[in-house]
Amino acid sequence: MRSKAYAQGLSPAASNPGGTQQTGYVIETEAGRSEVDWRNLCPESQAEAEDSLTMLDYISVDASDPSLQTSVDNRYTRVGFSLPSASKPGQGCYVEYDSFGDPECTVTQVTSEC
Repeated sequence: MRSKAYAQGLSPAASNPGGTQQTGYVIETEAGRSEVDWRNLCPESQAEAEDSLTMLDYISVDASDPSLQTSVDNRYTRVGFSLPSASKPGQGCYVEYDSFGDPECTVTQVTSEC
């Protein structure tokens, strides 16, 4: 999606454009219109603008697996078998997508409880 953002003429911004300027960071994807982060042009974990797509709309997740857990907020998407609690950040068995990474979005495997 970053290449689509560049092809659309977008470039990373030095600061959050905020308000209606944020809608300028929306691109067309196969799943619908989606927002990219102004810092790095990575797809936001959960977009506020347009179709409000989440990263789960772009990945294959077996929703029929009762042991699989997911968590999505504006910055992070976590998918795995043991997600972190507020009292144990960074522990569990999951993959984390961080759309606000600087300068790049990141994907991290957490395997401390696998």
